[in-house]
Amino acid sequence: AVVSTQSGHYGRDPSKTCGPFRESAWFSDPFSHVIKNSGKFKSYIVDSLKTTSVFIILVIVVCLVIYYYRSLASSRRVTIGLLRQQVKDEIADKKFLLDRVKVQDSNNNEDETKIEDVKKSTNLRKKELQRKISRAHGFAS
Repeated sequence: AVVSTQSGHYGRDPSKTCGPFRESAWFSDPFSHVIKNSGKFKSYIVDSLKTTSVFIILVIVVCLVIYYYRSLASSRRVTIGLLRQQVKDEIADKKFLLDRVKVQDSNNNEDETKIEDVKKSTNLRKKELQRKISRAHGFAS
């Protein structure tokens, strides 16, 4: 997108009546004029930056930066997926444990009611036996 925009800007003639480039034949003329008037060292640097090898190195660096950030984003997506799975597993574990606790509580309640029933029945048997014994000995209860 940048290349097509830049080529579109540099491919057109600037306006002759208004704007910062009105006295120039091309958009790049003011920049070339500044570079020519800035001294030999600055023009050497700019000319060096215009070489193909520097351009290729810059493209490679930009590609590496893009690759780095894409891999970083991809690893974060994987991490988010793993964290979501871990949360789902934790929820399933908690549900399982709660179900086990409920089952144990119901079993304990059933056992307690069974124990209470047994106690009541043994108490009733004791009372009945005590009545029978007291009747056999002649005591009224």
